[in-house]
Amino acid sequence: MIINKKVFTSVIKYNPNYLKYYSSYILIYYVLDYYLNQKKYDIVLNGTRSIAHNTNMQQFLEKFGFKKQYCKLNIVYSPTFKIAVKTAYPFRKIINKIESKLPGNNFLHKINAILRQEKIKKSFVKNE
Repeated sequence: MIINKKVFTSVIKYNPNYLKYYSSYILIYYVLDYYLNQKKYDIVLNGTRSIAHNTNMQQFLEKFGFKKQYCKLNIVYSPTFKIAVKTAYPFRKIINKIESKLPGNNFLHKINAILRQEKIKKSFVKNE
C-alpha cells in the first residue's frame, strides 16, 4: 500500500526451497531500490512483527538499514477474558515451557501469544 510517498508492506512470503539462492535479498533490494531510489518515495515500512510466531525478519531487514520503531501496545479485554489473562500471567514461563514440550498444540500456542502481548503491554505501564 502506498500513502503520501510512503510504502507499507504487510506480508512477504518466501519459498524456503529458494532461500539458499538469496532470493529474499534480491527481492528486498529490488523493492528498496525501486521505491526509494527510482520512485523517490520517502520511506518503506515493513509493518509489525509477529507475536504469535518467531521469525528472523526484523534482523534480516536491519541488514538493509531498517530500524525498529517501538510503539505502545494497547489491549482492551472483555471483563471475563481480563480475569483469565490476569490469572494466567504469573504462570507464563511454565506455560511457555509446556508449549515447547508439546509443539503443535494450537491452544497453548494461542495462550502463549496472548501472554506475550500482555507482557509487552505491561512494559509500558508502571507498577503493574
